[in-house]
Amino acid sequence: SPHGSAAGRGSIERRTQIPMTRARWTPADISLAEQAIAAGQPANVIAAGSTYATKKAEQHEQMWFVEWCQAQTIDLVDPDGDEFTIRLDTALVGYPGGAFLSGDKKRRGMQWAIMKQMGCKAGVSDLVLNLPANGYHGMHLEMKKRREQFRCSSDIARAVSSDQTAYLQLMRRLGYFTSVAFGWTEAAAKTCTYLGWDPAERGV
Repeated sequence: SPHGSAAGRGSIERRTQIPMTRARWTPADISLAEQAIAAGQPANVIAAGSTYATKKAEQHEQMWFVEWCQAQTIDLVDPDGDEFTIRLDTALVGYPGGAFLSGDKKRRGMQWAIMKQMGCKAGVSDLVLNLPANGYHGMHLEMKKRREQFRCSSDIARAVSSDQTAYLQLMRRLGYFTSVAFGWTEAAAKTCTYLGWDPAERGV
C-alpha cells in the first residue's frame, strides 16, 4: 500500500505561505479550461482577447509539485510478481517544449524547427506520470499558475491553448488520465485522485 513522507509534508506547509497576488475571482468560479477540454472546444476561443501570458510563477509551481513528488513513495508489483518501491518523481517526466528557447525570434525559430524534426510538438503537456493506475496508462498534466494569480475567470480559461486542449483530448482518447492543474497543490490533489490516495495523508 502507498505511504508518504513526514519530511515532505513539512516542506509543503512552508510552500503555502508564499505571498500571492490579489485575488479577483471567487470560489464559485469554475475552471472553464477543463470544461473546454471535456467539451472538445479550444479553451482560448472561450476567452478571446484575454491578455494571459505565462509567468515565472507557473514554472515555480511546477518545481514545487516536483518537490512534492520527490517526497512521495509508492509500493508496486512488477510483471513477475516481485514487490518494489519507488519515489513518485522517478516515474515523472517534464516536457519543456518551446518555453525555454533562447535568443531572438529568428534564433528561437531555428531551434524550434530542429526540435520539431526531433519529434517535439506544440501543445504537449508539461508533465507525464508514467505510472498505470485505475485503468489508465498514465497521467498527462498541464501546469498553470495558481487561480488567484489570474485577473479573472476568463483569463483562467485563456491559459490553456488550442494546441494544449487538442493534445489532452488525444491523450484521453488513448487511455490516459488528463488534467489541468492551477498551482502545485491542485497538481498534487489531482495526482492523489489519479492514484487513489487520500490527499490529507499526502500533505495536500
